[in-house]
Amino acid sequence: MHGPVDPSSPFAVQNFALVPVGNVEAAAIAIGVALALAVAAGLARLAVTRIAPTCFTPTAGPIHFIRLASNHPWAVDAAVALLVYLPATLVLTLSDSYISDSTVNRFAWVGLGQFLAATVFGVHFSPFALVVDRARLLLWHKFLARAGVVLVATHMAVHLNNWISADFVAEQLERPMAQFGLVAWIALALVAVLSVRVVRRWSYATFAVSHNFLFLVVSAFIVMHQRDAIVFVLPMVVVFLANKFVIAWQLVMPATVTVLASPVDPVAKPPHPLARSLSSGANTAADTASLETSTATASAMELADLSKPLARGASSDSIPQIPPDLVRIEITAAPFLAKLQPNHLVYLAARPASTFHPFSPRLVPPPAQQRMRERRSLERTTSGASSRARRAAVHRYTGSTASSIDSTTGAPVPPAAPLDLAPRAVINAKRVGKFTSALTPDSSLLAFVPFAPSVHFVLDFRQLVFVAGGVGITAVLAWIEYLAAVRRATPRHSTTSSTLDRDGDEAGGPLFPDVVQVVWVTRRVQDTSVVDWRAIEAWLPELKVNVYVTEVSGRPELEAVVPVAYPPTMGLVVGPESLVNAVRKLERAWWLQTEVYEW
Repeated sequence: MHGPVDPSSPFAVQNFALVPVGNVEAAAIAIGVALALAVAAGLARLAVTRIAPTCFTPTAGPIHFIRLASNHPWAVDAAVALLVYLPATLVLTLSDSYISDSTVNRFAWVGLGQFLAATVFGVHFSPFALVVDRARLLLWHKFLARAGVVLVATHMAVHLNNWISADFVAEQLERPMAQFGLVAWIALALVAVLSVRVVRRWSYATFAVSHNFLFLVVSAFIVMHQRDAIVFVLPMVVVFLANKFVIAWQLVMPATVTVLASPVDPVAKPPHPLARSLSSGANTAADTASLETSTATASAMELADLSKPLARGASSDSIPQIPPDLVRIEITAAPFLAKLQPNHLVYLAARPASTFHPFSPRLVPPPAQQRMRERRSLERTTSGASSRARRAAVHRYTGSTASSIDSTTGAPVPPAAPLDLAPRAVINAKRVGKFTSALTPDSSLLAFVPFAPSVHFVLDFRQLVFVAGGVGITAVLAWIEYLAAVRRATPRHSTTSSTLDRDGDEAGGPLFPDVVQVVWVTRRVQDTSVVDWRAIEAWLPELKVNVYVTEVSGRPELEAVVPVAYPPTMGLVVGPESLVNAVRKLERAWWLQTEVYEW
């Protein structure tokens, strides 16, 4: 890879390239095309979030094709790559003749543009992550990075062929420029090899550490190989380091990350009655329970003692044991919890040095017993106070601070200890890798949360359908907890009527789904013990849950168990790739989002 050639020279690239511009300009155009397509994808997603919740006929006319494109973004990306991006990149790269070094170097220059675009898409805090899901951005990152590797390999292969034809390979390899380029290529090849799926699954730490270190090595030797390349390498390194700076900024903010010995909240024992009935064989015929509860007020739920036995009459012997391969992680006192959404990922690492690993968090309120004790204590201390003082105390209770009220004077009394009413981010993870297997209650963890698109539009759908496979229920629970929190904070307004305005109904309140359905396919009865559906159901009466345990009756037929969609409906499937692909094939009039649990 060499610098620009004088345009007046007979060997100038403009005389041979299909697009008569210089190499730097060609690389810039390639970057512009990639970023423009990403912007178009983001705008298309925003348009769908506006159209989908108000569409009551998703199978008619052009809306049908828009829905299919939204449900299969990978197919759309593949079509755009094959029909638009790759042809445009080839036209920018190819030339009529390769007798000039400048035409051979064009492959590397355009490849360098791919690396810059891949870096922008791949960092955790990419600005595109505000409008496009991170999983999709990572797919673009991998595609562009591999396209860049192919272009750089082509650049080297053509150069080597020309050197062999002229019989001066040894002379060329004695030049420092060629030596630096060779080192850059070796490091780049290592990045490509260590990024394949087999390596990521074998050792995620090996993939992550090598990716970051070799990125800097490649960047340095590219500039040493060709100084003019700094026009693209410098922005690439700036984006990389800026991402690290934002991560470090989040890490120094106060946060408490605790690893618990048990994956279940103490107030969640004993398990849901569903788990009892399945373990005792009571429900083996249907292998499912549709859990529907009547509407419960916030005050009733807040004073409910969830530690009391359930009224199902099951003995303690029928309660399944907590699976030993699960670990529970709680995050409290973190500033980012205030903005945590159900589609966010939390990256965790262990002190003193560890690779960050992604997990799906659940944002849950404080334990019910703690809230119950605090509320009852507040009621006792305000029993003799005026109504105005009592209302002030309750207001402080629901806010960030709380005080007791002197029963005689009605004056506020500072509490002995501050009430912890802040929400918690809870992660239930399987011990399947080195990181989770090594976690103990003594582990000291760090956490940060990257950008994610807004999900408030889901509240405008009439029906929400969640399908989870195994540990994929963690991500679904994040959505359920989010919906329950919204349900607690706002009155319910139906979205059934097609005449309602998307911003609210005639009462002026926000819209909310009529039905929230969960289909959970898991392997073991013990897995059901991790979820305390009772508390969720009390806050979210729209919830209907069906759990299928494959060790009891085998895998269910998805066509039969996944609910029929009544437009407008949003579906979300989370789990292994086989489950996600099977749900994609179902004939449902929904707007589907998918999340594959793999790296």
